[in-house]
Amino acid sequence: MKLELSFVSDLVCPWCVIGHKNLRTAISKLSDDLQINVVWRPFQLHPNISAEGYDKEALASLKFGGKDRAKRYFQRVVAAGKEVGFDFRSNKSKAVPNTLDGHRLLWLAEQHQDSTTQTAVAEKLFAAHFTQGRDISSHEVLASVAAECGLDQADVLYFLKSEAGRAEVLQQEQQARDMDIMGVPTIVVNGRYLLPGGQDPDTVVVYLKRLAKTIQQLQEEVPLCAKM
Repeated sequence: MKLELSFVSDLVCPWCVIGHKNLRTAISKLSDDLQINVVWRPFQLHPNISAEGYDKEALASLKFGGKDRAKRYFQRVVAAGKEVGFDFRSNKSKAVPNTLDGHRLLWLAEQHQDSTTQTAVAEKLFAAHFTQGRDISSHEVLASVAAECGLDQADVLYFLKSEAGRAEVLQQEQQARDMDIMGVPTIVVNGRYLLPGGQDPDTVVVYLKRLAKTIQQLQEEVPLCAKM
């Protein structure tokens, strides 16, 4: 059976990094009878951030109610990252960037390559932002990351300087909000079934197995109903 998983996320969401790591682990535990294809779908946590970005410490203080709480939050993120093999370095960057162009790049990767390339780009962008402290709103940084994943750097720069993909990304994001997705990460299976939050691998495995069984049963019942 084939399942299409839409991984709804934002590129500045640390729990999306962890959620995707857990998803990959879960997929590796599933049998070959269950074929999984993962595509990335946008959800901007801070769509109104300017091109210059927003001071990360100030935003965290506002969000968590002070610097001390924000510090404890980042410590939790770092610890959770270590558990899944990801190196969060909160001191590397000073600003939270606007992620619209990053999502446009993911859209481009899917259109001109495939979901495997799209995933490679997403993982590189996570590392660029959270580990290396690079500005992933910069067209030059985005094009450089894309080139590392096999896309043509000059073509990507030309794309980013245009308006191409903008309407499509915003439409995809609106579709997520229309499904009452209010936070990320969220996994959408076959465009219909939602698994919210960064679930641990075993929970994802159980969910996908049960869902696949339910879908299979429904598919088997449809022909029977048609004959009645």
